[in-house]
Amino acid sequence: LCPQQAHRDRISPVTDRFVTIAVQFQESLTTYLEWKINEQLNIVNKTRAGEIEAIRPKDLSTEGRDESRMLRSLEFSLKTDFCTINILLDKKKRKDVVFWRFFLLFIYLFIYPSFTNIFHLSIDFQMLQSCPERFVSIFYTIDETFGQDTVINMLKLVFRKFAYSVTSISDWQQAAVQATGSHYAGQMLSEWFTRKTRPILHMYVMAQALQFEQITDELWTVPVEVAGSSGVQLVAVTDKTMVIPYSSHDYVIADPRRKSSAMIVHDVDSYVRMIRCWDDSRCPASQSAVRGIIRDLAAVLLTNKLPAPQIQDVPKWKAVFKFAQSQRILEGNAACCAEYAISRTADIACTWVIRDTCEKIALINKVATGV
Repeated sequence: LCPQQAHRDRISPVTDRFVTIAVQFQESLTTYLEWKINEQLNIVNKTRAGEIEAIRPKDLSTEGRDESRMLRSLEFSLKTDFCTINILLDKKKRKDVVFWRFFLLFIYLFIYPSFTNIFHLSIDFQMLQSCPERFVSIFYTIDETFGQDTVINMLKLVFRKFAYSVTSISDWQQAAVQATGSHYAGQMLSEWFTRKTRPILHMYVMAQALQFEQITDELWTVPVEVAGSSGVQLVAVTDKTMVIPYSSHDYVIADPRRKSSAMIVHDVDSYVRMIRCWDDSRCPASQSAVRGIIRDLAAVLLTNKLPAPQIQDVPKWKAVFKFAQSQRILEGNAACCAEYAISRTADIACTWVIRDTCEKIALINKVATGV
């Protein structure tokens, strides 16, 4: 999992790509384990759901190009072998994973400099550029979809088979399949660490069915929970376009519990229903979840991947943007574009954002002009 940095200058660019993927996988998994452990500590008031929501992108237009976004911009990056991860997971030896990270660094620097071949620890400032935030979220999705112990069970399987050797992404993919009994889990893991973007789905609610469309160039494996009056249904979206039977006489909301790492956009009528859902006790999504769903809409809007609406839908979109602004859901460029869509005016601070971004987004411009 952790090739020695000393050999990096002698390997080919192709091999270097695999090293980068391995480092990203290791850093992301370690971070997720930290969050999982911290969630169980009484002294730490943090949850995995909160951490995942905090790192969801507010603007997808830069994701995949901005590889410098770091999970820990000021923290040393440590290369760890299975012995180190075992220490991180040993509840008897730690109270907080962060403490053990710096404790191991202290050992490496001042006490056992000759033991680096055992711990495989090194300070690598280049790795500060290796872990874009999005990678962590796939482990949360896998746990929430296939069971809370799935990632831990994957670790156990890998420990048994590769305790004294390195692993590849394909090895972890096989462990995911073995731990879950589902080939979808392995596909999700492999796709997430070999691509620079994330899946974007567009869900349309029809009379007796739901249509899912993947609006990215690559096809992804995306498990999606859909909630409505008929209950919660788990759907595996694997094709460019999928239609599944579904019936609900009120709200229909995709990913109401915010489990998915994908960005899921609804049709405008569904967003209008979410406005009514906001204060309704029957709503299958909490207010915080609806906030996140609307923020995801804004993040996708900024990519200009959504088509301009039909003229009859313009008032509906205005209502959605007005609601988002009144509840202070959006921020940054998204807030500027929402305000522009509502009234074709905005705060002076948004002037250049409107010219450079909002006016170039087909949906925003159509709603703003109404023609």
